[in-house]
Amino acid sequence: MTRKTKTKSRGGLVLALVLVVLLAAGAAGAWWFFDNYAIYRGQVVPKNVTELDLRGEEISAEELAQAEETFADAHILRDVVIAGKTYSSDETDISVGDFTAAEIPLFREFEGLKSVDATGCADLAAILALREAMPGLSVTWTVPLGERALDGDTAEIVEKDISADALAAALRRLPFAESVTLTESTLTPAEQIALKEEFPGVSFGWDVLLAGKRFSLGTELLDFEDTPLTEAQLAEIGEYLPLLETAAELRLGDSGLPEEAVRAFADAHPELHMAWNTALFGVAFSTEAQELCFDDMALTVEDAAKIEALVPYMHNLTRVSMQRCGIDNDDMEAIYKRHIDSDGVKFVWMVQVTNRGVPTDQTFYHSYRWSNPDVDYYYNSSNQTFEQLRYCHDMIAIDLGHKRYYGDPDMFANMPHLRYLTVPDCAYTALPALGGLQELEYLEMYWSCGKGMDISYLKDCPNLKHLNIAYKRIKDDNERATDLATLKSMKQLKRLWISANMYSAEDVRALREALPDTQIEVMDTLNCVAKGWREGDQAYYDYRDALHMYYMSDESNTVLINPYTGERSQYEWTNPFR
Repeated sequence: MTRKTKTKSRGGLVLALVLVVLLAAGAAGAWWFFDNYAIYRGQVVPKNVTELDLRGEEISAEELAQAEETFADAHILRDVVIAGKTYSSDETDISVGDFTAAEIPLFREFEGLKSVDATGCADLAAILALREAMPGLSVTWTVPLGERALDGDTAEIVEKDISADALAAALRRLPFAESVTLTESTLTPAEQIALKEEFPGVSFGWDVLLAGKRFSLGTELLDFEDTPLTEAQLAEIGEYLPLLETAAELRLGDSGLPEEAVRAFADAHPELHMAWNTALFGVAFSTEAQELCFDDMALTVEDAAKIEALVPYMHNLTRVSMQRCGIDNDDMEAIYKRHIDSDGVKFVWMVQVTNRGVPTDQTFYHSYRWSNPDVDYYYNSSNQTFEQLRYCHDMIAIDLGHKRYYGDPDMFANMPHLRYLTVPDCAYTALPALGGLQELEYLEMYWSCGKGMDISYLKDCPNLKHLNIAYKRIKDDNERATDLATLKSMKQLKRLWISANMYSAEDVRALREALPDTQIEVMDTLNCVAKGWREGDQAYYDYRDALHMYYMSDESNTVLINPYTGERSQYEWTNPFR
């Protein structure tokens, strides 16, 4: 039979009655009584009681321990008080108020507690401490946000809009929040910045209002093209840029902002690709321009410095043309060198070569080239020299045919990409600058009339494949021996044209043995380009194309079609005999 006992505080009367009964029963009766009953809190309680209900009474820890020892098989019910609220120790699911971490041991006094709703607790640290102290216990709480309540474990939040205060209050109670997305946010940038600073571990996605324009989540381009802006608005854009983490480009167009303010902003935000419209010396352009042209403007070195100052802001700029601007060659060369390697921007000006104007980025020059009034520029008088070609660093093909002196024989050293060169009748005893040309592959130097012409430097031209030195004047046997040693070392030669007056038959045989893969032709007529020098290899036609000149045969007749490509020359108009 199940026996339950509810204790009540009537200790004096019960104890008196027990004493009367024991005196009447004698020793045997007393033994039997204490073997089956116990006096607890002034009441006689059977020791085999199955449930002892102590609820509603104040029980000390000592009294509870006495009950557990005396009534070992009894289910003892008692009150558990947490945060001022009383619970029965047999409850399995409870909602608690504002408990503290010091009260966490009280939760262990429940016999079968399964869940705790801690929504009413303001101390988030205490909630998390309870969860950690009792990992088998389900500890939950909810957080109000707008018209709904979020679970305390929420990681992702998606709302149309919410006030900054409400969102901040919720996030303070959501320790596991990872992202917040507001699809129709009306938050101000200042409020958005404050939220990001308070909750650095949360990823925010929202529309951002900058200078009156709204930008959505994931925006890469901030487009204020042709939108009038004040300096204060520009400062606001800079202040709130951290809100748009994906923003990579800012377009200002004709914003009306002072140039110095825009440049200062660009300096402060190197992570942004910026573009705006500006002007110099009456020339209007976008900072996205690839080329700038200030041709025929009277400029000074100080003016050029203003152009240079723009270069860091023009990410697409590759060429600045300043032809006939009045700045001298050496000053322009200094400007060119400051930028060609560091920025990849080529400053171009015009140099005078005899009476012809040559842009410094031109890739070809021919001393007899038929003029084109739509392309070529001519000066009123000639300076009678070719030396200013030294400033033309992009030269690929040059024909100085039958010009004995050039003004500066070392100018070729400034042309690292020179591939084709014709310098017949050269009166210099050497052109050592050719020795440093790593890309030179085609060289015509026949009829060189400088006695003792040294060609030893040609061994340092690793790509030289076509060499015509027919009728080179040789001073003595030492020069002949040096020539032969140089030529024998040039194993890369594909074709070599010499003349019968230069070397002996035995020398030529030795050359052929040393260069078995080289076509060697010995000229015995005054035509230095006979025997297929022009017509016998595609290299000649490639040269004429690079020179922007028409084709000729070995006999100097016009050739209309390139026999190696089957295509007509693009430069027939350069033929004075057409």
